[in-house]
Amino acid sequence: MTMSLMRTNPTARSRRIPVPAPWQTVHRSGGCRHDHGPRLLLPMRPPRPVRCTDERHRRPAHAAHHLGPLPVRRRPTGLLAPRPGRRRGGSAAGAARFCPCALPSLACRTGVAGVGPCSMAKIDAMVLYSAVRLVAVFFDRSNNKLAGTGSGFIITDTAENRYLVTNRHVLDHNFKKFGGWELESVKVDGQYQSAAMDILSTVPQQVTITDPAPRFLDSDKVDLAVLPLDAPLGHAQALVGEGTFNSLPASMLASAADFAFGRVAVGGTVLTPGYPGIGGEVAERPILVGGVISSDPRYPAALGIDTYPSQVLTHSFSWNGMSGSPVLCYVPKELTWGDLETGNYEELILAGVNAGHIKTSGETAGVLTRFIRADALAELLNVAGAQGIPMVRTPKSESDADKVGEDGPYR
Repeated sequence: MTMSLMRTNPTARSRRIPVPAPWQTVHRSGGCRHDHGPRLLLPMRPPRPVRCTDERHRRPAHAAHHLGPLPVRRRPTGLLAPRPGRRRGGSAAGAARFCPCALPSLACRTGVAGVGPCSMAKIDAMVLYSAVRLVAVFFDRSNNKLAGTGSGFIITDTAENRYLVTNRHVLDHNFKKFGGWELESVKVDGQYQSAAMDILSTVPQQVTITDPAPRFLDSDKVDLAVLPLDAPLGHAQALVGEGTFNSLPASMLASAADFAFGRVAVGGTVLTPGYPGIGGEVAERPILVGGVISSDPRYPAALGIDTYPSQVLTHSFSWNGMSGSPVLCYVPKELTWGDLETGNYEELILAGVNAGHIKTSGETAGVLTRFIRADALAELLNVAGAQGIPMVRTPKSESDADKVGEDGPYR
């Protein structure tokens, strides 16, 4: 039946080219190799995607009409993204093509989320309100009390267990200098957002945890603390609301391979929601601060004679009260044809935990901040008993990375 509706182009000698009948609905596409008129679309080989341009990838969108979904590989391959297949006799160079977002513009890498042709994603309200405000109360042997403030966030593992994450100096007043202080209670204050589309209003939440038992690493150089919320180690009392908070899944944690293989790299955009205290006033809702990764995440951060193990420097502002905030980062994602059509080329991951600004004076105060890498947080979450946490040791090569999951995570 189909052949009865088609006729043959008499000008094509080497091959028979089907031509639509005059009554058939056709359109013209500039991506086809042969162009025989403004009303002709030949079913030839679709065009290959081209490099990222400001024209929002018109040709890849046309190719998606013919090819369908782009196969997704388990691990990204850097600037060269895999093709669906390789023809027999083709060269090795022809087996790969440039990813449309392999060489993003400066605005795509350093701009605020949602700015630039390659940064279409934005942070939604559920991620913004995952940051909570903390008030820790300490007491000593003389029954003297002391209160400290900070920020934090909640992580949920694969078993739906919740863990409050913050800096150690927020929950341990003896972290740098022993003073005989013990933690009495932790007040968690924040807002709950029930819809990602920002349609419903937020609901205030406030919970007080008495007799808390936070977990720390053995090293006193890693300023991290994790407080299990579902373990019977304390008593939580909801003061405002039902005690429901937004949380980040453990799958958002950046792994050691993300840092080792350059997925989290210098120049990457970082976003930090927290509760800063500016001018003696603490923000009622989380304030989002943007910045750029300034030091090589593969190596410990260093400034002068000071070295910060498992930490990364960023060019962003940080004030008192933002210690323990989540540090989010946009990284290249494994693309599908749907991503090319929508312009969604990056995904949001949890790169680490904000550890505060580098103490300097003058106009540079607060400009350089540091955050603790997510693989150090993953190690502490494993100590606390969390499940489904990424590997916690940097693999030496890609072959080592392939072994993850066979004998358990790296230790």
